[in-house]
Amino acid sequence: GNGKFTMPDEIFPNGNRNNELAKWAGILNTKNLSENDYYGYLNQINSKCCQPPLNDSEVEAIGKSISRYA
Repeated sequence: GNGKFTMPDEIFPNGNRNNELAKWAGILNTKNLSENDYYGYLNQINSKCCQPPLNDSEVEAIGKSISRYA
C-alpha cells in the first residue's frame, strides 16, 4: 500500500498476456496510485513484457475491470 513495487522483467507470451496483465493490474490497484500512474505503469508493463503487446483498448479494459475492486 505504499505505492512502491518492482516492475516485472519476464516476458508474457501470447496466451498468458491477459492473465498476467490482469495480475499486475491487481497489484497496482493495491498501491494507492493516481489513475494516471496506474494506467501509465500498466502500459509500461504491457509494452515491456507482453509479446506481442496488447492494444491500448485491451489494456484499458483490463485496467478498468480490475480497478473496480478496492
